Amino acid sequence: MKKILPFSLLVWTFCSLLHYGPLTTAHATGIKPVQLAHLSLAKNQYDIALADALDKLKVFYKADILFADGMIKNLSVDSTLIDLEKGLEKNLLRLLSPYELSFVKQKGGSYVIVPKDKHSGSSMAELARLVSDNSDLIQVASLDNGSIQPNQYQVIANQKVRGKVTSDVDGLGLPGVTVLLKGTSSGTITDQDGNYNLEFDRENAVLVFLL
Repeated sequence: MKKILPFSLLVWTFCSLLHYGPLTTAHATGIKPVQLAHLSLAKNQYDIALADALDKLKVFYKADILFADGMIKNLSVDSTLIDLEKGLEKNLLRLLSPYELSFVKQKGGSYVIVPKDKHSGSSMAELARLVSDNSDLIQVASLDNGSIQPNQYQVIANQKVRGKVTSDVDGLGLPGVTVLLKGTSSGTITDQDGNYNLEFDRENAVLVFLL
């Protein structure tokens, strides 16, 4: 003969399953939902803007680090990657590599943040030499063989600059070219048609164009 459980007992059993079911699942993974939230919060609290990380290196190592704002906008890094006991260049590599960025060291000791070289290894070395050796406005273009050469020189100051970076090969605009105000971290990046706009108020200003 079947025994029928009292209605109140059935209700209690059902409510117990609803209450303890999720907890059983959480314990099976070894991590409670609250712990997962804490882990996520702990990770995020170490994230800082890449620009702030570069400024920290700039102050500690007393070095000029130049970058276009548009290049690193909205990028963040784990602050624990910074190890001030290491050299500046090692720290730069650790911060920049995840975003396919690199740097060029100028003759005066400044560092320019640039996209990682997509051409031959020698082209980046040639670009570094051009930035170091020329104090005028340098506009560069990538040729079919991957070499880089300046194709325009100009000194500008105290104005809003608008321009277009074009290729010597076909005359088309070059997108993604970094335009920096030498000696500062001010800069921009050319749009899809090679156009750029940059405002500054500085005498004897020098612009550096980097692919």
